[in-house]
Amino acid sequence: MLFASPNMAGQYKVIKGTAGRYAVSRDGQVMSLKRLFVLSDRLLRQRKDKDGYQTVLFCLESGQKTRKVHRLVAEAFIRNPKRKKTVNHKSGIKTDNSVSNLEWATIQENAEHSWRTLGRKPHENQRAAASKLWRGSGNPKWKDGRRMKTSSRLVV
Repeated sequence: MLFASPNMAGQYKVIKGTAGRYAVSRDGQVMSLKRLFVLSDRLLRQRKDKDGYQTVLFCLESGQKTRKVHRLVAEAFIRNPKRKKTVNHKSGIKTDNSVSNLEWATIQENAEHSWRTLGRKPHENQRAAASKLWRGSGNPKWKDGRRMKTSSRLVV
């Protein structure tokens, strides 16, 4: 259900699994909706988790639940016909949770985006997979000039 809040600018969608208590906007704002003990709609405070992603805390009948904001935006506004499991920040900025900066991706696509587009180095256990990506591309080196190690034991 898409609606415009009279107190907040923009369009919001009710978040699934919150019994109609919370809604998210296209730009990543999350609000608590007016109900018996909440007198008016209000924006929830967002916090960064240990990995730098914005999170919000919901108070539900089953207890408190923390959710990542980029995932809430993607679930509400971005179609996922291939049922991909992760949400990728196109710009690499973890705090930009607008619809235009998010896309559904597989774990592999998300890792490749990080390596190729953002120039990040793979974690130790991902280097063999990364080297397979660069094989045949004529660039078997990291951005800092070091040669990549290959492993014959890891099959991706």
